[in-house]
This record gives sequence, structure tokens and C-alpha cells, in this order.
Amino acid sequence: MTITNTLPFEITKEKTVGIYHLNRDHAQYIIENHNFDNRKICKNHINEIYSGIKQTGWLYDGQPITFNIQGNLTEGQYRLNAIAKWHDADATFECIVATGVALNCFSNTVLAKPRRACDEIQRKDKTALASEVAILGDVLRRRRGDKLTINNAVRQWELWSDDIRNGVALIDTFLTNTEKFSSQSKVLGAWATLACSHKLQQSAATLLELLEEEIVNVDSTCRLTSDIINYWNTNAVDMSNEGRLTLFYQLLCIGLDRIISNEDGKIELNVTVADMHHDKLKNRGCYRKFLALC
Repeated sequence: MTITNTLPFEITKEKTVGIYHLNRDHAQYIIENHNFDNRKICKNHINEIYSGIKQTGWLYDGQPITFNIQGNLTEGQYRLNAIAKWHDADATFECIVATGVALNCFSNTVLAKPRRACDEIQRKDKTALASEVAILGDVLRRRRGDKLTINNAVRQWELWSDDIRNGVALIDTFLTNTEKFSSQSKVLGAWATLACSHKLQQSAATLLELLEEEIVNVDSTCRLTSDIINYWNTNAVDMSNEGRLTLFYQLLCIGLDRIISNEDGKIELNVTVADMHHDKLKNRGCYRKFLALC
């Protein structure tokens, strides 16, 4: 069925700006009759916007719906598609509408810098470091929880910032005095953060001290850290970067389990390649503990 033009504004080549309340019929009319010069639509993104509106309500964010001088929609097609499928025919959505936009703006102007989760966190907390935000992203990933996104960044930072900074302080000496695992500093920070969140700082510090001694002093006789280094040297060499990060995290979790049971490190690592998988580790020790949701 063709939707009749009942728009509360005129789509004109003249430069106009106004605030209007649009309903799903208005949105459908625009999509059917004024959307012939736009990028290919992604239905999944429409669904995400629809779900977002249901969750938080329609937020007036100051971002306009725009039409160029030929009457074609140039900005706002995803929001309009979400409105067009809205379940309540009587609902209206407050929108800024601008007309008379120049042709080919996206081709001829420098686009705004995309916002990242780090930008959103630093907007609220000017002291947050990019390296700390990277650790936050890895914390969420290792816990098999939410991914760090621009939408959850501030909330997750507020939950984890204290533990992250305690974790960074915990690993500082180790990273200063050794280089072997410097490229794994993000996952080391995530592990230390999770250890701090579960009040395991002392055991984690002990493991790092023994591991540092193992790396710096070739004559070290600590069985646990010797096993960790030998396992790493044997198995990490042919792995992808992501594989190495995951392996290092797993070794740290298992190493922490061993230190908790024997703080002097005189204990075997006692793992095989078959043991080093999420499905095997998810029910064991600190790896399992760190998976727990808040």
C-alpha cells in the first residue's frame, strides 16, 4: 500500500531547518519516495536501532535528518527505517529535519572522526589512558561477557577502573624489569585486573615475582615458573598473535591456581596441550572464577 504524503514539512531545495514529530507513516513515505541516492541498507543495523529505542526510548541527540537539493534523503535512513517498523502507529519521534543540503557532501568533505569506546570514556574521565581502556576491553573479552562498545564504555569503565589501575600497579615492576612478555602487556593487565577484583593481589604478585626471577636469572630453580616458560617457548612459537595472547592468559590463570595451593612455586604446572582449551578450563580454578559475571 502506498503511503500518502502527510509530512509536517516540505522537502524543498531551499535551506530550511526545523523540529518535527514524525510517525511511522511519515518515515515510510520518505523511504519509499525520497531515498534514491543513499548507501546500501543493512537490516541488522535497523534492528539494533529499533532495539535501542525500545530499551532507552527515543533520545533527542541533535543529529538531523537531511535532504539534498534534489529531494533525496542523505542522512537518517536507519533511524527512519526503525521508526517505519515501530509497533505503535500513534507514536511520534521528535526529529531535526534539514533540507537544501548540497549534493555529494560525503564525497567532497572530510568526514567526522568516528567515535570509539576510548573517546567516550575519556569524555567522562579525562584521566583514563588508552592503555587502560585496552585492558578493559580484554577484561570483558576474557570473561566471555560484553564486548567493549561506545554504548557500554562509560558504564564498564565505572565498574572496572579501580581494579584496572590496581592491576596496572601490580604488573608495573614485572614489565619494567623484563621484556619477554612485553607484547602481551594488555592481557597481563586484564589478568591482574581480574585477580585484584577477586582479592588475589598477593598471590598474583608472588607469581609475577617468581616469573620475573625465572626470566632474569637463568639459574632459577622454581619448578612452576620453569614449567611455564618451557611450555610457552615450546607451544607459542607457531601460534597467531591472538593465540599467543590466549595461551599466556591461560598459563597465568593456571599458574595462579598453583601459587594459591603452594606459594613458594615448588609445584608442577602439570598441563598438556589438550588441557589448554576454554571448554576444559571453564570449570577449573581461577579461569572459572574470572568468568563469573558481575
